[in-house]
Amino acid sequence: MEKLLYCANHLLKKHLHVLLTLIIAVSIISCSTTPKNKLLNEAQLKEVFTEQQINDLNTILQFFENQIGINPEDSDEQSTQKYYQYIDKLYAAMRKGKAEKLISIEEQLAMYQQIDTQTFNQIWTLGAGYKKKWKGDTLRVIHLNYEGKYKSFLKLVADSIPIVKEKYYDRFQTIGHISPTMKADLIINKEQFDLRDIRIRLLYAIHYLTLNDENKRREKYNWKSQTFDKHVG
Repeated sequence: MEKLLYCANHLLKKHLHVLLTLIIAVSIISCSTTPKNKLLNEAQLKEVFTEQQINDLNTILQFFENQIGINPEDSDEQSTQKYYQYIDKLYAAMRKGKAEKLISIEEQLAMYQQIDTQTFNQIWTLGAGYKKKWKGDTLRVIHLNYEGKYKSFLKLVADSIPIVKEKYYDRFQTIGHISPTMKADLIINKEQFDLRDIRIRLLYAIHYLTLNDENKRREKYNWKSQTFDKHVG
């Protein structure tokens, strides 16, 4: 009887050991494959946005970084270099008068559907605009929301990072939209912006997604119904 109990106890311990090993392995795999939302640790974001909105901002940031070739396991240094590579490719395309092709507008529009409408509206506004290169159609255009929470967040960042204040926020505050000077400064002065800082990466992501939408979206405005007929091309 004692021998039987000993065998049963030994077998139980063996199975528990296997079970614990499996649990640890699954936990490690889960942690390594699921990107952490580092934005949730940013006090300036938490001061302005709700937790759900910060999760939406992370969706936006992860989308942009995935589009430019950044992997979740990349170090800050590797991610910074990939930002630089994207900016350099964008600048080269701009000098040739062409739109860069790295970011898919179709996938970007699909990404918008993954975030809450309120989050979108705190970052961007949509209106009617004229684009001569597309047969003079009046189209739907996107702009940074001058009165949204994202602008409030930019002010907090600008108050703590002088180059953001000098080269970006103050100009946006004065002009009300992304100006040619702001576009140039983020390219020319890219190494002065610390892209290891998740706040700066979010700024760059939203900046370039805004420009990508401006350049590539084709959504005709219907003057009779004051609505937009969606057409992306």
